[in-house]
Amino acid sequence: MKRKMVYIGLSYISGLFFASLFSLKGEIFIVLGIVLLMSFVFRVKNFRFVYLIVSAVLFLSGFSVYRLYQKNVYEKIMQYDGTDVFYSGTIKEINNYADDKSRYIISGKINSSLKADISYYGQTLECGYGDKVEFSCTLVSFDNTFLFKQKDYYESSGIFLGTQNASDIVIEKDEHFSLVRCIQEYSEYIGKKISRVLPGEEGALILAMLTGDKHGLGDGSLTALYRFGIGHMMAVSGMHLVFMAGIVTSFLNKAKVYGIFRFIILEFCIVIFVVFTGMPVSVLRAAFMLTLINGAPLFSRQSDPLSSLCIAALILLFFEPFLIRNSSFLLSVAGTFGAAVFAPAVTDKMNDKGFIDRLTKNTAMMFCITAAVFPFSVMFFDETSLISPFTNIIITPLCMIVLGSGFITTLCGGADFIMYPALIVGGLVSRIILKISQFTADFRLTIPLKTEYIAVLTVLMTVFVVVTYLKYKKSGYIVFALLVCVLATGISSAFYNYSQRDIVSVYKAGNKKSSAVIIAKGANADIIDMTGGAKSSEYISKIITGYNIRNINSVTFVKNPYQSMASYDSALKYEDVYNVYVPNDTYVYDKSLICGCTPEKVDMSDISYVYDDYSISFNSDGEVKVQYGETDILCTPSEIKCKDSVYTEQIIFLSADAFGNAAVNKLE
Repeated sequence: MKRKMVYIGLSYISGLFFASLFSLKGEIFIVLGIVLLMSFVFRVKNFRFVYLIVSAVLFLSGFSVYRLYQKNVYEKIMQYDGTDVFYSGTIKEINNYADDKSRYIISGKINSSLKADISYYGQTLECGYGDKVEFSCTLVSFDNTFLFKQKDYYESSGIFLGTQNASDIVIEKDEHFSLVRCIQEYSEYIGKKISRVLPGEEGALILAMLTGDKHGLGDGSLTALYRFGIGHMMAVSGMHLVFMAGIVTSFLNKAKVYGIFRFIILEFCIVIFVVFTGMPVSVLRAAFMLTLINGAPLFSRQSDPLSSLCIAALILLFFEPFLIRNSSFLLSVAGTFGAAVFAPAVTDKMNDKGFIDRLTKNTAMMFCITAAVFPFSVMFFDETSLISPFTNIIITPLCMIVLGSGFITTLCGGADFIMYPALIVGGLVSRIILKISQFTADFRLTIPLKTEYIAVLTVLMTVFVVVTYLKYKKSGYIVFALLVCVLATGISSAFYNYSQRDIVSVYKAGNKKSSAVIIAKGANADIIDMTGGAKSSEYISKIITGYNIRNINSVTFVKNPYQSMASYDSALKYEDVYNVYVPNDTYVYDKSLICGCTPEKVDMSDISYVYDDYSISFNSDGEVKVQYGETDILCTPSEIKCKDSVYTEQIIFLSADAFGNAAVNKLE
């Protein structure tokens, strides 16, 4: 059996992945179906029967390990959900926020008996990495919300419970030398140096690419960068580690350092980089892969990207099976597979002698990477960029200059005479990237990923490409399959939009303190903010992004408009807004613009917007009524009513046609 780790890794990881997707009910049929699919694939490839048996056993092993971990670790820890406990442990991660608040990840024991990592969010403590803490608290499980899938995020990292009400906190400082703490403090020091020299978004972009810290970038700039297709550059990943390793390797080549000493120096630099960036899972995965690739010559072995990827993934999943649900892990593995395995298989025989040939080959490679990542983008994101395969070819070299300026600043220890020239160049290039991304964001060259047909279409396209790849392994067939998928996406999107032209959709988002309503017909919508809460614009922005709303006829602020106007102006910066309405007693500066419009003062006591076939009316009490043919929908800050049915979910989506047919869905 050639490439044993590929068979072992892919089979075992597939078992973990499918176990994470399905519940226990009806699981035996799911497992049998997947094994039958594996049999079909092995039959197509003419593999020996023993390969199928080994792969099936490994698949079932992965499936079983996930379930055993769920029962013997996860469920035991979750027994403490909602209970008062005594907790003691060691601080492993610190994230500081505004208003003197911080989140701590602590590794320790519940009631001095059950080992469990927890999250504590509260007032910033006088402590650091490696310090020991103990306190009394009430542990609670995490909840997924429309704005943040907190439960999925923390549980996929092995953190199942958290607290915000710790009392009787005792901190024991760790006085011993800690290399990890020193590196993390140095990372904070470099971050402050960069922010001091470049206090605007140019410095924030350098810091985001260097460490993954995006707090200095505004919501509008982040939206623009993601729509431009380079958002992945701000998530520290294997590409960043490879870039750093390339710099070190070039120095070692010039110094003619080879063999075991070369390996030790490279590994030391890799460890430093992993800790410096906060040990994200994507960098850990890349670190294991680079270690295997760098170590292969020492044992007279030839490195293989797919085998290395499988081994790295197996190492990480061995310690934390729930990591198979982690977005960073899945996107990192998929991106690496696309770049190191899938793209070379497709483009290996393509000519690259001339400029046009090289451009064609690079574009094909980017399409392969995008195709590999796309299924997981559908799982975790609201939209994806249509132009990312093209922009990455042009912009990636500029991003490397930005990243290089951060590396130079880090390696020189923040010495002014080296740091200033490097950051000036990096800042200028950052400004160019931000300006270009902001310009293209206005055109919204993206595909919304939350519409109902996308998930089904993605599964079908994935199966089609995988079967084509396994069956033929010829670049022409695979490129053809990818082009068919692109065409299918475009045609299905056009048909879906056409089918929605006569559907009125009402999205009610938020709670009593922060509630807003979107009434949309096709891609056109009206937004009514009923309460003026701080979170309303975040709900609205997320719905618009994921559900193909392109034109906003009006934004109306019924109550407390001042805070809302500022937040909406940022959240809807790149949307087409035609009118903004505020209450009569609202003070606004002359010629001031909100969402690109001059706010118009109106009487909020009783307003209606009448369109050709439906109408919207609302009042200052926060009640919104939508009438469309035989369907009446009434929204208040706390509920939505339709046909004598009442729905109180925070996020609700109700669609109706002119004949009185209505459907209600809770937005995920």
